[in-house]
Amino acid sequence: MTFPVHTGRTQVASLIPALVFMLLVPATVLSAQTTDEQQDAAGEAAEVFEAEVEGYEQADRASRRAQEEEWRETLRFGIDVQVAELLSTLANERIETMADDIVLLLSENRSSRVIERAIAYFQAIGDPRGEESARAVVNAFDTRTETTVLEAIRYLSRTVTEPEDATLEVLRTAVEFAGERVAAEAALALGRLGDASSIPDLQRVFDRRESVAVRGNIMLSFGEMGPAADDAVEWLISLAESGAQSNTVRYYAVDALGKIGNADAVPNIRALMSADDGMMRAYALSALLALEADDLDTALLAAIRDDNWRVRQLAVEGMGDSGDTSHVPAVSFVARRDPDHRVRRSALRSLADLGTADAWDTIRSLMLSQGAPHESRVFAVELLAEQPARDTTDAFVELFTMEESNRDVRLVQQLARSASTMEHRTLDALYGMLLSHRDTAVRTYAIRGIRLNRIGSFREELETLSETGGGPAALRRAVEQALEDI
Repeated sequence: MTFPVHTGRTQVASLIPALVFMLLVPATVLSAQTTDEQQDAAGEAAEVFEAEVEGYEQADRASRRAQEEEWRETLRFGIDVQVAELLSTLANERIETMADDIVLLLSENRSSRVIERAIAYFQAIGDPRGEESARAVVNAFDTRTETTVLEAIRYLSRTVTEPEDATLEVLRTAVEFAGERVAAEAALALGRLGDASSIPDLQRVFDRRESVAVRGNIMLSFGEMGPAADDAVEWLISLAESGAQSNTVRYYAVDALGKIGNADAVPNIRALMSADDGMMRAYALSALLALEADDLDTALLAAIRDDNWRVRQLAVEGMGDSGDTSHVPAVSFVARRDPDHRVRRSALRSLADLGTADAWDTIRSLMLSQGAPHESRVFAVELLAEQPARDTTDAFVELFTMEESNRDVRLVQQLARSASTMEHRTLDALYGMLLSHRDTAVRTYAIRGIRLNRIGSFREELETLSETGGGPAALRRAVEQALEDI
């Protein structure tokens, strides 16, 4: 069963051209001879049109009222499957006029499926009026399905910006006594809602429950609270430095310290940069970057030499985000020489973000270096295509000349794909070369680029391709579309 949604004034809109015609024609005639009869005729025509418009608007309102009444009947008397399907339709279409009826629906003892869809409806329209019902669902976590309770918690944390005290209390209870998934989600919800008053309760539950998921989300919730969780900083530092805690707990503690943003934690986190555990060093560097710690440059320069690839990646990303162009030599070295492709890719992105002439020279030289890793050359093409300029076009032409006869066409395909999205006045020669390549995909991308830039000089060549009618459907379609637009 489907529930159609009335779209509104299509009939009224279709009358607009008629109105323009009826009003303009009399105006033209009146400019030549303004007789009383013509003025009366024009007035009568306008009155007739206005009456027709009013009639259609009344019919439109009546139709919508009838549809909403049908929806209300379904909500009141329909079986659960029908009600759930209607709620999905109303949520997808963001129909806000039914909110009061769905509040009433939630006050009844309905099935889990209906409640889930009703809560999803309120989340879709951003309406907090489902708070009481969602709270009741969470409060009944031992009798409701886990999926329904999780949906209710997510609604409360994402839509209800000013929760009632009763809602916060129910979430605290769920953290302490519900099953693992519900308790973990409730802990995170308290963080998203910024409930700093829950910190002592969450710390107590942390000590009582052994679940990694619950413990982890308790610490993540403090990070979600941001500066409001200052009271938890010393406790988190003690967890981060404790050899008795698992690595996972220590990672989460450091992550939360970075998000809370209290500078008092910087010395402790900086000390963790010397930990034997590479992942701990990565979490520590991430926290230092979030805290914007003093003397961060020294830590970043040390980090690009770290044995752990994630630490090096965070370091070059931090250098790119800093905007400090003095980092270009270090990032260029990493882009060329780091042994891990993920780190090299991040270094290339940071060079593009820093944007100096030297940075772009490194990107171009890597693209043109046949000894460079393939994935680095491909990503360099993508980055250069984001900044089309004369020297970029020249470099692309040089790359094509180098790679044209190569049996491995992947790099040329990436070149063509990127060029097909570029808009620049100097691309004619490049498109001409790509259009002559043996690979069908390369030629198709070239045609798309010609179409994008509306380069009329290729019309004759495209018409020839159209007349021959050869090649795959994608190529023929690209030719037809280009001929229509250039």
